[in-house]
Amino acid sequence: MGNAPSSASGSFSENTKALHVLRVAEQSPAAEAGIQPFFDFIVGIDGVETDLSPESLSSTVDSFESRPLTLLVYSSKRQETRRVTLIPSRAWASEGSEAGSPYNRSSRPLPPSNPSASSALPPTEGSAHSHDDHSPLANSHSHDDHSSNRPHHSHNHSQASVMSQSQSQPSLLGLSLRFCTPQSALENVWHILEILEGSPAESAGLVPYGDWIIGWAGGVLQDENDFYDVVEGHVDMPLRLFVYSADFDTLREVVLVPNRQWGGEGLLGCGVGYGLLHRIPKPQDSGRPRELDEPSGRRTSEVFDLSSDRG
Repeated sequence: MGNAPSSASGSFSENTKALHVLRVAEQSPAAEAGIQPFFDFIVGIDGVETDLSPESLSSTVDSFESRPLTLLVYSSKRQETRRVTLIPSRAWASEGSEAGSPYNRSSRPLPPSNPSASSALPPTEGSAHSHDDHSPLANSHSHDDHSSNRPHHSHNHSQASVMSQSQSQPSLLGLSLRFCTPQSALENVWHILEILEGSPAESAGLVPYGDWIIGWAGGVLQDENDFYDVVEGHVDMPLRLFVYSADFDTLREVVLVPNRQWGGEGLLGCGVGYGLLHRIPKPQDSGRPRELDEPSGRRTSEVFDLSSDRG
């Protein structure tokens, strides 16, 4: 069981929909098969690449309980599609806990906006956060493909997991998913740039130019403002972020406390880049230390201070 050799045919049209993996429970069939949160998308069943719905996946998984099932899984990080074979089962749930994955530790549930029934997958956990048009922002950031005038957006989060029919019914795969397009998967990431000494970012162990924020304990971040709003909502409170390291090709949880008492400007004390020039590089493109790629000379991105109030 597990991963078959990868295929390089991983391109999708703008309208292609797939099931985005948000959470993978520890010791589950999905975890044992090597499915990754955030980066992986289920794009097909039984080796046939096709658009699929939460309902069709649920029905198929139910019919394959205790039998090998092959899924087509697209990695947005490696831009490859691979075959993953696993055996849907509920036996793993009696041996461990579905709360083992970092994406399953949120204490702030987000009610799904469009739940659909499935005994294959556990419910999504997440958190909606409120938006304040005049709350002070956290840090400076580099933004290359929008103007520095960030309009405030109201968010209608469509982060709906495929829900279980019964909360007492164990999951067959140990996954939480949302239905979306793979093409936009790596657009909403925040690149850590310069870090000030003694700042919350430094204390949390963030790495300048080598780390990307991809989500938080409440779920995925779906547009640029989401990250800043989450930071504002956690002033003087622990904030759990999920951070990808390009240096080591790993995903880890980082806990920091945004605050204004650390002795410098901003809530985090670091620069944050967002946009085309700050996307996560493919692993094979990250052969040398990221510090060698720090910007020098003419800046290609606009940098401005977000420590003042938004208008």
